[in-house]
Amino acid sequence: MSSTRYGQGYKLDLRLEPAARNGSARASEVVSFLQAACPGAKLEENEPPCLTLTVPQQGQTLSYVFRRLAEARSTLGVVECSLTQCTLEQIFVLLASRQQLRQDERRDDAERVGAEHATPAARADDHEDRNVPAPMRAV
Repeated sequence: MSSTRYGQGYKLDLRLEPAARNGSARASEVVSFLQAACPGAKLEENEPPCLTLTVPQQGQTLSYVFRRLAEARSTLGVVECSLTQCTLEQIFVLLASRQQLRQDERRDDAERVGAEHATPAARADDHEDRNVPAPMRAV
């Protein structure tokens, strides 16, 4: 298992200049710049003044990415930057969280389909199971 196989590439941590005003505008500008310079770059965290992005390895040489980072530092108020290759642990956590998300979606889909096909009596029983009053019935 390698990071290139799963397309994780690099983790990019940035710290921006502390901005009294327009901090979110500055962050958006930096993200837009990096996404244009490195297609496929994705914002993972935005906790001002810090940003974390993932940058795919495909099509990007390290020298190219470092040139874009130097440009961002000189023109966009990036104070510090760190570029690291995603670790196997990070990839494992990502794959595990994606698997859990897929399982949750399948369970939700199954519950929704089951609820759509349930008879009115079954729906009333379901309400009783959850201590929710059943709909009133005309006598």
